[in-house]
This record gives sequence, structure tokens and C-alpha cells, in this order.
Amino acid sequence: MKKIPALFILLFFTGLSIAQTGTLKGRITSDSSPVTGANISIENTMLGAATNLAGYYFINDIQFGKYKITITHLGYESVTREVSFSADEKTINLDIELKPSPVRMGEVMISGTRFSKTLREEAIPLEVIQEEEFRAATPNTLAELVEKQPGVTMGKDGIWATDLNIRGLSKQNLVLLIDGNRVETSTAVSAGMSLINPEDIERVEVIKGGTSSLYGTGAMGGVVNIITKSGYYNDGYKFGGAISGSYNSVNKGNNNNIALNAANQDWYAHLSFSKRTATDIETPDGVLPNSSFRDKNISAELGVKPHEKHELKIKFQQFKASDVGIPGGEPFPGSATARYIDADRDMISAEYSVRDLFPSLRQVSAKYFYQLITRNVELIPNPNAIVTPGADHIMHGAMFSTYWEIAKNNIITAGVDMWEREYNGLRTRHVLPTDTKIYEKPVPDSKYRNAGIFFQNDISFLENKLHVRLGARIDYIDVKNDSVNNPLYIDVKGIRNDNPNIDPLASYKSYNVINRSWGGNLAIMYNVTKEFDLTLNLARSFRSPNLEERYQFLQLLGQTYLGNPDLKPEESQFFDLGMRIWNKGVTFKINGFINRILNLVVDEYDNTDNLYRKQNVGTAMFYGYDIATEFALPSDFTFYANLSYVRGVDTGNDEDLPRIPPLNSLIGIKSPLLGGIFGFDFTGRFVSNQKNTAAGEANTGGYAIYDFSLNSAPINLNIVSFNIYAGVENIFDRLYKTHLSTYRGINTYEPGRNLFIKAVMNF
Repeated sequence: MKKIPALFILLFFTGLSIAQTGTLKGRITSDSSPVTGANISIENTMLGAATNLAGYYFINDIQFGKYKITITHLGYESVTREVSFSADEKTINLDIELKPSPVRMGEVMISGTRFSKTLREEAIPLEVIQEEEFRAATPNTLAELVEKQPGVTMGKDGIWATDLNIRGLSKQNLVLLIDGNRVETSTAVSAGMSLINPEDIERVEVIKGGTSSLYGTGAMGGVVNIITKSGYYNDGYKFGGAISGSYNSVNKGNNNNIALNAANQDWYAHLSFSKRTATDIETPDGVLPNSSFRDKNISAELGVKPHEKHELKIKFQQFKASDVGIPGGEPFPGSATARYIDADRDMISAEYSVRDLFPSLRQVSAKYFYQLITRNVELIPNPNAIVTPGADHIMHGAMFSTYWEIAKNNIITAGVDMWEREYNGLRTRHVLPTDTKIYEKPVPDSKYRNAGIFFQNDISFLENKLHVRLGARIDYIDVKNDSVNNPLYIDVKGIRNDNPNIDPLASYKSYNVINRSWGGNLAIMYNVTKEFDLTLNLARSFRSPNLEERYQFLQLLGQTYLGNPDLKPEESQFFDLGMRIWNKGVTFKINGFINRILNLVVDEYDNTDNLYRKQNVGTAMFYGYDIATEFALPSDFTFYANLSYVRGVDTGNDEDLPRIPPLNSLIGIKSPLLGGIFGFDFTGRFVSNQKNTAAGEANTGGYAIYDFSLNSAPINLNIVSFNIYAGVENIFDRLYKTHLSTYRGINTYEPGRNLFIKAVMNF
């Protein structure tokens, strides 16, 4: 036993060993103006940086030797330079002037596949949305930032309560990460993706398709990885920040944000605060009742380098929403009024990493996070009743990961990933005429524990033309619940009855379910030429049913929905074939996919008890395609477009599946104006009707809506600079419904014409 601590001590002090190292610094500009957020990476190392608001970057602790330095940024041509560090040249100043690129060539950096690389180097189907792409926008939620990507559609239980549908799958079939930390909460009403202010987001990575070999249970439809804004190390002390404010006319929405950054060579600190308010939203058919919201967000991060090659990062996030209207929500009856009294998320994480322990072991990192999501709802199904469900969703998570460079063309990532979700909730049903309060648990107090071991090997052949990734993961899932008898107790006019008549259908005995499962993937990319590649992805994914699916008890206006503790895990077999062209004047990508799911969990009607119960049913098949392109036109104009189609079928019963997005496309054109002083972006979204619907699901008609935005180049005033953004959404005030919206009541239409303006001051 004494050998284990000794080994860790040896590893720690190996990282502390004194080595000959150098420093790389400089400034990235374009047309003599600073380029903010440019990525600087050093080949065959774990080192990198991003430029600050003034365009400067700083990287130290670089071992002596020769390296290739690559600079990438969305909208600019990538640049590669060779540098050599030695005792005679320990510090190198590398200033780079970037040339604008009219089309995106996969130059953005991603981290959702466990280690950083450019989008162009990645074989799996994914989309990356950077701040530069949504800076000239004033979205209400994260989903609005992402929904214009091919294969991605927004689902809506409200204006604030939104989620994403990726190639026909949503909610429990997707994994949501915020800064790599898993977010687990009830999926009955969309809210998990709303627990963050869009102004605090740096980029969003959307993996499309089964990825359980990377992230474990639930990643059958894909992964949404949100990276929030952070601080950066600097050569010498630096203090700066940004203040922004925006306004939406359609709901009188205000979003105000302030961010502060301080740094030197050994530490950085980032602090931001956001606050938003919005009234009920206007549609072409009048006001959408119960669609207002208020929320605020605090985010803080501290990065410290206690020793050479060592780094500690601590993050804290607190999001609080109150009085949030829910004009939709599938569990709620059509006449109901619902709102979040409050919906809060608190998260803290700490990560410690060490580089270059051994020549082949490039990085070791250990991370822990704690997260508390509190949701309290008020539901008024009719004038005679008020229902108030509430719950705490507590998460603990830890990860230990390693990054090995066996050779320049062979990289291995491996580690252990563990998390636990604990549920504790209570629901009160208040019958007003008799002043009767019924207390019950919609889900018994329960815990969902997951521990997984993952391994991923990336290797290149044929002079780096053929790239192969082989990944695997084994998971042990332990689900436990306390026994519960519903109702717990009843209060009639202040007199409490602790022994009410028990409803056996709504009560659960104590269960302990163990699931063991595995996921695997094979990703292949072949570079036919430098500008043309082919991709193939095969994956086996899984999902162990969540707590609500196993134990839920919902009773609304005579409809009862029950869970099933005996549910089997879902299994997915995923296939994706792609082709991509990366050219300075044209980019094009097309992917066709099939996702076959066994033991799909659905609400199945039980004639015997006149209720809906969760059951595993047959086989589901999702298939379709995504297409996207950009190409440069004369006079600096850029044309872009995408097209997406998905079909979902219950193959066992030969029936259409619910919540499948219709055929949709986006076409746009953008260009700088007046020599780059301004820029504009005009888009049209075209959505077909959806008639391939499930039993009881309404058909929806097609529509077209148009948006326009205008942005200014930075207005530099000595120590501060300004950017102004403005535009109009739904220019022609089109009356339309989206297929994945659950709005109820008389007015079920989407927002009408919205005029917006946004101002950002950097200092």
C-alpha cells in the first residue's frame, strides 16, 4: 500500500523538475486592428493561448526545440510558422497579420472530443458556434444560438424554456455539458439548456450522433458542450473588461452584462455578471400570455500556475431565474397556467493538470465539480386547484484523464469518469374549494450513480492522409430509490392526516437497479487531397433510463403518467458517411446518417388501468441527411446555405415517431460595407410542413421567415473601443408555428417582428 502514495509523489515532483524552457509572445492583427480570441497552438504539445482584447498572447514553459506554431480564427486564413527555442533565444516575439477569409475553412478549435484540435481535423459530425457568429444577436436562450446549424432544431416549452433536437432526438437522449461538467435535471419541461445567460458563452460545440464511448449514458443523439468565457495569462500585469447591453422590442427584453479580467504570467481572474428582464412576447396574433421572465447570472474563474507545468483552475457559476412563464409543456393540460417560481443552478469545479510527466505522457488532469439545480413550479390547471411541484437535483462529478503521445501520429486519451445525481422533491396539490392540500412525491427520493472507464486512440497512416479513431467505454450504473407511499399526508383546513388512503399505482417500493453497458466508436477520415476528405463514423451507444422514467407519478386532469422501475437500457447503432470540401473560395459538407435504437422508452397507454406507463418498445429508426455550404462571391459577398432532413419511424409498428423536425433550410448572404466600417447579414429560413406525425400529434404547415443584422467595426477611442449591432428578426411579421413547440391556449404562434440593438464597450 505504501507504494501508491510514493508513486503519486514521484509523478508530482517529476512535473516540478527544472527544465530549459522558453516563452512565446506577440500580437495578432488584421489590417492593423487587433484580433481578439485568435487561437495559438504549438504542435505536439498541450500548450496554447488565445489573444486578449488588444490582440496580445503569451505562452511560457516551452521546452527548448523546434516547433510549428499555428494561428487560427474564425473568418481568417490560418497561419503556420516555425520557431526554435534555445539558450540563446529563450524569448521569441511573433507578431502575425491575418488575412480575412470569406468562407469558414474549419479553422476553429474544438475540445468536445477530449483533446483540442481544429474542426477540419475532426472526423465525427459536429458543429461549432463561436461568439463571433452570435455577437450580432440578442437571443433569449442558448437554443436560439444553435438552431440555425444543419441537423439542429429548437424545441420550445416557452420563450425561456427551450431545448435542442439533434437529428430527431432530444432531451434525455442528449448529453448537456457546461465547461465539461454534466448537467442532469428533469426533462419533462425544457429548462436545462436555459440555465445559462447567452452573454456568458464563448462557444458551443454540438456533436451529432451517438458518442457514448466519450460521454457515457444518454449520448445517443449527441452532445451539446457549452464553453463559457474565461480569462487568459498575460506577459505582465493586465486589467480589462467589457460592458454590454441589448434590447429586444418584441418582449421589451433587456440584457445587461459586465465582465472583468485581470492577469499576469502566473495567474488570471475572470468575473462576469448578467441580468435580464422580459415581458410577455408579441406575436402577429397578439400577446403570448405567460411568456415573461427574469434571470441573473454570476460567473467567476481563477487560473493559477503554482509551478512550472502545473495549473489549477477553479470555476464558480450561479444562475437564478424567477417568475418565468411556461406557455407550453407537454405534461400540462391545455387550459393550464404554469410558471417557474424559481429555477436556479449553482456550480463549482476545480481542475488540476500537470504537463509532460514523461516523454509520452503529455498531460494528466484531475477534476471535481458540484452542481445544485433547484426547480419550483406553480401549475394552475383550473380555477379550483393549484399544484406546486419542486425538487433539488444535486450532482457530484469527478474525472481523471490522461493524454499520451505514443508517436507524432498516435495519440491516446484514457481515464475514469464518475458522477452522481441525487433527487429530492415534493409536490403539493391544493384543492381550493375544500381547502385541501395533498402532499406527495412525484418521484421518490433517489440516486443515479454512473462510473465509466474510457479509452480513445487516434492514429494516422499513409503520410497523414488516413486518420483513424477507435474509442471504447465501459460503464457501471447504480440506481437506488427510497420507498414511498403516495400521498404522504393530507391537510384539510389545517387538520393533518398522516395515514391517508394509499394509491398503489402512485407508490413505489425500494428498488436497486444495476446496469452494465458499453459504448464504442470507429471514426475514419481520408484526405483525398488537401481540400477534399471523406469521413465514416460507426458507433454503439447506450442510455440507462433516468429517475423520472423509472419512478414518475404525474396526474393532470384525469391523465396519469407512471414510471417503470423495470425498464431496460436503450441501445443505439449509429452510422454516418460524410464528404467535405475545404477551399478558400468554397466549403461544402454533406452527411447521411442512420441511427437505430433498440428498447426505445415511450409512454404507452395501458387500457387496463386507463393510464400511461413507461415501456420499452421495439425498434426506432432515425435517418436523414445534413448539407451545408459557403462560397465567396465578387465584391466581398459571401453566400451560405444549409439543408436538413430527418425521418423517425417505429419500425416494429410501422408508425411515425413524435417530435421529428420537418425538412428545413437556411440561405444567407453577408458582406462588409463602406470599406469594412459596417457589415451586414441577411438570412432566410424555410421550413416545410410536417405530415409524418405520430398518433395524437398535430400536423404543422410550412413557413419562411427573414432576418437582417448590421454590425459596426470596432470604434477605437484611446483606451476603450465600441461595437454596435442592430437588426430585425421576422422582418415581415410572419404568423407561423414551429413543429417542436408545445404552446397551449388560444395564441400558439411564434414571436413576431423584433427590432434589436446591442452595444459593447471593451476596455
